[in-house]
Amino acid sequence: MAKINPQDISWLAPTTNMDGSAIVEPLSYRLAVDGVDFLDFPGTLNPDGRYSESTASMGLETGVPLSITLKAFYVSSPSLISDPSAPLEIILGVAKPNPPLDLRAG
Repeated sequence: MAKINPQDISWLAPTTNMDGSAIVEPLSYRLAVDGVDFLDFPGTLNPDGRYSESTASMGLETGVPLSITLKAFYVSSPSLISDPSAPLEIILGVAKPNPPLDLRAG
């Protein structure tokens, strides 16, 4: 089920490389939309240890379901990029009503 109008996306940064060695350099992230690389950004580290990025700043299409994934890469070596994350389904710019309340039988 798609998340409707999320304010941001958040994730935990990887702590190891694919060979098991520790990550020792700054990472950046590549957003893919429906399997197509779309945008690179550094992400913002929050006090809870998660990184986040505002969906408003991404320039994503509105009103349609989007499947987004992230890949991590070293800032110093952008060609060494991770496999994609699990997909996240979102829809932006949709005013969807809440369900009816207090449904009762008479």
